[in-house]
Amino acid sequence: DRWLNIALQVFDPVSKNWDIYVTTRWDANQRTRLTTSPAFDGFPRWNGDATRLVFVSARDGNDEIYTMAADGSGVTRLTNNPFSDTTPSYSPDGAKIVFVSERDGNPEIYLMNSDGSEVQRLTSNNLQDYDPDWSPDGQQIVWVQGNDTARQVFVMNPDGSNPHPLSQAYLNARRPVWSPIGDRLAVEADENQVG
Repeated sequence: DRWLNIALQVFDPVSKNWDIYVTTRWDANQRTRLTTSPAFDGFPRWNGDATRLVFVSARDGNDEIYTMAADGSGVTRLTNNPFSDTTPSYSPDGAKIVFVSERDGNPEIYLMNSDGSEVQRLTSNNLQDYDPDWSPDGQQIVWVQGNDTARQVFVMNPDGSNPHPLSQAYLNARRPVWSPIGDRLAVEADENQVG
């Protein structure tokens, strides 16, 4: 159950590398290591029934999106291009994955089937698009759009239609996450810019 297990990326100061671990919410001191690649592994996210994780790894030379079973077995590479693919998130039903890619020149939001097929671009602009996350009902995707000095929170339908802002650009927002019932968003922002 994804509410009982927590997937996290942990930095090992000895190997100087990030890997993915799973722990229970009752005992964070007991962790099970799922990845052992000498390259970066991070940004883990559960699928809807907590049987698989989607994550980012640089094990093949650059950031690409992979999946694996909840025990770390069955690692499968989903993306394969010379540009960075990051911050994946499963749809609530586990059928789709939204992610960020720089394959068309700057960070944009993309959608693909959970097996890596049928990749489609959802955003297209000169700004940078980051940190997508699905609403719990699967009806909206939240993300951040902006540049190095100002970012704001947007939502859109899963097909990329009806994009609209939810915050002021001055908020400099990052990493929006829906509440479990979808009635609120938690957003990381600069302290001096929160009103």
